[in-house]
Amino acid sequence: FATDGRGQVWISAEGSITRYVDSAWISLAEDFHGSEVRLASSANGGPWVITQDRVLRVQDLQCVEVAALPPRLGAHFVQAALEDHNGALWIGTRSQGLHIVAEGSRQRVSTSHDDIFGLFEDREGNMWVGTNGGGLDRIRRKSYQLYDKSAGLLDNYSYTVCADGRGDVWLANRDGGVVRLRHDREIELIASPPDGPAVSAVSIFPRSGGGVGVTTGRGIYFTTEGEAPILRRIEAAPTNTIVRVSYAARNGDVWFALGVARLGRLRGEAFEVFDHDRGMDGREIRAISEDNDGNIWVGATEGKLFRFDGLRFIQVPLPGIETGAIQTIRFESDRRMWLGTLAAGVVVWSDGKIATCSTRQGLPDDDITQILPDDHGFLWFASKHGIFRVNRQEMIEVLEGRRARVVPRVIGPDDGLRDIACSGQFQPGAWKSPDGVLWFATRRGVLALDPTRQLSAPPAPTVAIEEVAYDDQKIPVASSIRIDAQFHKIEFRFGVLCLSHPEHVRLEYRMDGFDDNWVVAGANHLAAYPRLPPGNYHFRVNASLPESGSAITSNALELVVVPRWWQTDWIRFAAVLASALGVTVSVRAWSHRRLRLQVEKLQRESEIRTRIAQNIHDDLGANLTQISLLTQAARRNPAANVESFERIHATVSEITRSMDEVVWAVNPKFDEVESLAGYLGDFARDFLSAAGIRCRLELPGEQPTLPLASQTRHHLFLCCKEALHNIVKHSGATEAKIAITIENMRLTITITDNGRGLQAAPGARTGERVTSGNGLENMRQRMAEIGGSFVIQSGPAGGTMALFSVECPGLFP
Repeated sequence: FATDGRGQVWISAEGSITRYVDSAWISLAEDFHGSEVRLASSANGGPWVITQDRVLRVQDLQCVEVAALPPRLGAHFVQAALEDHNGALWIGTRSQGLHIVAEGSRQRVSTSHDDIFGLFEDREGNMWVGTNGGGLDRIRRKSYQLYDKSAGLLDNYSYTVCADGRGDVWLANRDGGVVRLRHDREIELIASPPDGPAVSAVSIFPRSGGGVGVTTGRGIYFTTEGEAPILRRIEAAPTNTIVRVSYAARNGDVWFALGVARLGRLRGEAFEVFDHDRGMDGREIRAISEDNDGNIWVGATEGKLFRFDGLRFIQVPLPGIETGAIQTIRFESDRRMWLGTLAAGVVVWSDGKIATCSTRQGLPDDDITQILPDDHGFLWFASKHGIFRVNRQEMIEVLEGRRARVVPRVIGPDDGLRDIACSGQFQPGAWKSPDGVLWFATRRGVLALDPTRQLSAPPAPTVAIEEVAYDDQKIPVASSIRIDAQFHKIEFRFGVLCLSHPEHVRLEYRMDGFDDNWVVAGANHLAAYPRLPPGNYHFRVNASLPESGSAITSNALELVVVPRWWQTDWIRFAAVLASALGVTVSVRAWSHRRLRLQVEKLQRESEIRTRIAQNIHDDLGANLTQISLLTQAARRNPAANVESFERIHATVSEITRSMDEVVWAVNPKFDEVESLAGYLGDFARDFLSAAGIRCRLELPGEQPTLPLASQTRHHLFLCCKEALHNIVKHSGATEAKIAITIENMRLTITITDNGRGLQAAPGARTGERVTSGNGLENMRQRMAEIGGSFVIQSGPAGGTMALFSVECPGLFP
């Protein structure tokens, strides 16, 4: 049975073919002379017909021969026949394996067994072959051809490759010598020089006049003209030097890397060497190229880049980039310079700006040895770990910062290629022939890639959610799932079907209503979520291939998390109301506290202003009045001018000292114990020395930095000042001592003298003197205001001792 492009049914039986039309069977007027006949369906046109010795196609109710069949491939031996999406016919036989008939010719396809039972083509274009004894095979059309020993070369390892002006491809096949591939891609081994032994070909390059040149360990050779060329050595070129890199410039010059810091140029038959004296100091030259203006550029192993100015080489810096070896250089028509490096991936120089694209931007490897553009907008890169391609526009967008990553297409195991390594030590290691085919020299052979066969992107893979489980309990997968909000975790397992490039599939998932962005899935294809708040969610999975250009999203699974009673709306409303009430109360309390602190701050500021006014009135007012009186007295009694002026000077000094005291008292930066100790010590020395009294200070060895409120600090200073004033006025002492201690969270200032003491003071009574002043009472009141204490008594060895003490809480504002 078979069907044609119009959906009609065809039957072959007993050597004849019949079709079913309008409820009637109509025989095909074709005599097969009793031959056994098999049919195969066709999506376009009539069905395929297989006889004992031919493959035919029904066209306009006539059988047209397509290809001849050898013995044991005819209908009797055919067990499976299938037309693929390209219109080719696949034939599986009982003992002769698998064959394909396309464009009038037949070709055998290698399989794991010659007994073919079944054929099937999937949606990605793979042909699946069921064999009797060899298992299941997957057949794909090759987009490449590998030239190695099995293809006729003498050595698998080809160092370099190039194409000449006629389109012939030439290989430097290491121990196999020079090889030419004509348009029919038949291998032709070029004869060794008639005057010497066989040469080991290293670097091969095209000649402007036709043919190629090749470097060997014995010198540089050109091929002779003719159908059977041989190699002719260039006498001017150095010998016994292995030249790994060569480049043929557009003006006919050929450049060679000669070794450490040496570059050679062959112009006609003359050979010139460029070394340190000509600016070339690259340790090992890896790349030579030419820009749009004809300037020669050179890259070296230590990351140095040089440009030839016509006379010498000038180093061009690459600031801020650790490139490693520069292994290939390519210029494009838009004047971009592309560098393949050992450690930094691809470095691009455009309009004076340098940008890089490496594994951090999606490249499979940072070690880039070759760069080739094809004719379809892609860049092809070779590395020591394989060959891959990237959309050129995507890479430019990454380099300009308009895109985060590139999506490479790796040529690898799924294409039947393994362990393809391209060295960066030999150039030219890659070449594009005039027919657009890309050639790469590898350790396994020379790889020819046809980009046109690589452009047909497979369809995006299909994906499905296969399992749902919450708290490790599986539940049936459905379009909508409802679960109680008391669960602890929920898991989704999903699968993807991609038979062409499974390792290139990118899987992402997202829980709408929970995830802000797509999450890249791991190898286990599992998405796990913790307890979700009650509500409606949608779980989605995307599967895509780099070349597909789009992703297929599975049908979203709706997840409804049912709330518990305390998660219902009215409970939430009550909770919100209670929270709002609590916030209101808290804000009100906070506002009251803030207002109270502001009032206290204003009170403190008012006290400071009052104290400043009082000090100015008491000290400055009285002193200024005294100056006025002294000035008037001097005018009335000129003979007393000297004495009056001395008293005026003393009064002005007192005003200055009072002003300094006021400034110190109100400045907040002095609100600490250390400042009080320093200021009090300076004042005591000056004040006592003026009275002829020796002053001794005892301060802590390491004074702690403790805050001290300005009011507390000022009151302590005024109390100490009053005590020092009493010493000068009443004690008759010759020495006074001030000791400051901080112990058990208490600040203590002790002032002692060696004077007559309290009992010996004139008019003294009960330990205190009787005078018209009120200094002692003022000191007690000041200390009481700051929560401290004041004690005055006779000293243990005579004299007087005044002690001022305040608790640590009094140290803070």
